[in-house]
Amino acid sequence: MVVALVVSCLIALASGLVLVSLSSLALLYLGIASLIAVFAYSGGPKPLASHALGEVTVLIFFGWLAVGGTFYAHSLNMNWQVFGYGTVAGLISAGIMLVNNIRDIPTDTPAGKHTLAVVLGDVNARLLYKWLLVASLVVHILVSFDLGLMSFLPLVLVAPMCRQLIKQSQSLQGRDLNQLLANTAKLEMVYCVLASVMLVVMA
Repeated sequence: MVVALVVSCLIALASGLVLVSLSSLALLYLGIASLIAVFAYSGGPKPLASHALGEVTVLIFFGWLAVGGTFYAHSLNMNWQVFGYGTVAGLISAGIMLVNNIRDIPTDTPAGKHTLAVVLGDVNARLLYKWLLVASLVVHILVSFDLGLMSFLPLVLVAPMCRQLIKQSQSLQGRDLNQLLANTAKLEMVYCVLASVMLVVMA
């Protein structure tokens, strides 16, 4: 696992340097921050994952930095709508992390791993999952409000998926939460693809 992590980081570093040479030096700093986050998440004396910061880390790096960094690499520009769509992607990603941690509460608690789910408890963690998905829909609406009716098309598919996932989150237990984990990941993929297509068509 350590070897795989190091190799992955080296590949990411190499490809990142190519992007920096083609785009902007600012991407180098974002890349360095990402590499630090990789090791700070589960390593070091105070890993982020064990101090209820996993979901926040995912929001920042899988939402704001991933979406914002990609847009900036292509355009050398940034705007509030990019930040907004990054927030939606980050909130759903945080939901994926939260489901994973809810599933692991029985093993993380005795191990002294204080994930956000452990800190909140099972009931409140499931409630937070619900509001993460609701918030993602609300943010999409706010960000897309001035783009016209077509900008709301992703919600036609995504909203029913969110409703079903929220329903599942209230009942699934133990290993069955793996199903919710996989379905939340599918939600992330569907939303990102639909939002991307929407923005390209409307450009």
